[in-house]
Amino acid sequence: MKMMAYGELRFDRASIPAELRDVANWPGADDGALSSEARDVLQRRIQAMALFVDGHVSLREIGRVTGLRFNDLYRLFERCVTMHEDGRIFGVRALIPYRHTRAYQRSAAVALSRDGVKGGTSGAFTQLLLRYPEISRWIERKVDDRRRKNGGEREVFRGLRRLHRDFLDQCRRAGVEAHDYPFNQQHLGERSLATHVRVLSHC
Repeated sequence: MKMMAYGELRFDRASIPAELRDVANWPGADDGALSSEARDVLQRRIQAMALFVDGHVSLREIGRVTGLRFNDLYRLFERCVTMHEDGRIFGVRALIPYRHTRAYQRSAAVALSRDGVKGGTSGAFTQLLLRYPEISRWIERKVDDRRRKNGGEREVFRGLRRLHRDFLDQCRRAGVEAHDYPFNQQHLGERSLATHVRVLSHC
């Protein structure tokens, strides 16, 4: 039987954790902006997941009742129990047609950088912001405040060195360890921060 993951837990359909067995308790989805066709797909997927976690109906029967391909049911369930940046599972939100449950998210630890060696930290900054959303919100506020006060993208970048220093302080306050990203990098994440600020300044 196919194995699935929920955090550190590994389980199959017969041993789905109790906290996941009631779809009604999953984070919900707003279907108000969906077309009638998309809303129908969403409702059939919700029904399929309710039958899937119940465990008493075969996958083929779920497929017959809901019109979904039975071999897609595990994929949909795994999307639903993927962790959202708000700290909860995606739940029903993952069943919205064309909804992506995550952008690229680095899972490997970031190695200590060495002089003259580039690369190896792809996605590390994004991973940091997902793990510590309070740092992400702090950066957004700082960029927005500076842009509003000084009236332009160029002024935002003039204060980048100080922003980077304060960013490192925010990381320490959030509990980022000295051996973790960005402290284990030669430039302490300054380049990634600059790229992120550039994106925010265009929003």
